[in-house]
Amino acid sequence: MAGEDRWRSSLLPPATPGADIAGTIALPHRRHWFPTGLVDESREQRAAEQSIRTLGIRCRTSRDTLDLLSGGNQQKVVIARWQAAPYRLLLLDEPFQGVDVGARRDLITAIRAGRRDAATLVATSDVEEAIEVADVVAVMRNHTVAGLHDLRNGGSASFLAAISAVEDDEIRDSERVLV
Repeated sequence: MAGEDRWRSSLLPPATPGADIAGTIALPHRRHWFPTGLVDESREQRAAEQSIRTLGIRCRTSRDTLDLLSGGNQQKVVIARWQAAPYRLLLLDEPFQGVDVGARRDLITAIRAGRRDAATLVATSDVEEAIEVADVVAVMRNHTVAGLHDLRNGGSASFLAAISAVEDDEIRDSERVLV
């Protein structure tokens, strides 16, 4: 899972051993990649170099600490961490928060490319992001799914109508409270 606040939930402080790009990507996989407990830095390096190429992470080397990277490149490292090994479900909470348009495009490409044999659940409050990244969107109201919309089959119109309906209901609910 990649949380909304990458520094609080996904990244290590810069002075921590292994807090560079390679170490960050390898961290959750160490038990499987290095079962004897001895870290093979060349394996970490290979995984990081592949991620740097695949996601377009802008850095000098895979040993750069994450505080040297822009917010978009930090987020790419977080996504790379979870895509470095096979997964069945990837949960992303507001993955485009604090990233520029170019990084957002790269992240969307990476998320879509990583879904061949897996599912990715993206939580976002941004309608544009949902349309750009999703195949199917669940509209929620009061912690309940108010509707599913398949965007692959031209469902964006029904999705936008559902969003409007939820917003209209919320306005009516707040008006009732104010009366």
